[in-house]
Amino acid sequence: RLSRVVSLQEVAPDSTSSFHQFTFLVPDQQRDGLKAHLESLGIPTRIFYPQPLNTLKQFGSEKPLPGAKKFVANCLSIPVGPHISSSQANRIASTILEFFGEK
Repeated sequence: RLSRVVSLQEVAPDSTSSFHQFTFLVPDQQRDGLKAHLESLGIPTRIFYPQPLNTLKQFGSEKPLPGAKKFVANCLSIPVGPHISSSQANRIASTILEFFGEK
């Protein structure tokens, strides 16, 4: 349902994912607005990647990586895991769709 409004993580056909977090990209610099909207309705969010890894001192790289910069400016994570019921997942998805004017 969410692929209509956000860019979702793709898993290669010959791979599996643990999906220990559900991170997606929010278009058009609307991430902070969506984050605030979800949290106002009691839906927690996280930004796990606040800066490009290449800018961390440990990696020692000053090489410009525009894709990484765009990712950290637009990524947002929502709850995922066995503690989230189907009805909760549907509520989260519906809330995101409504934010973008979708049903």
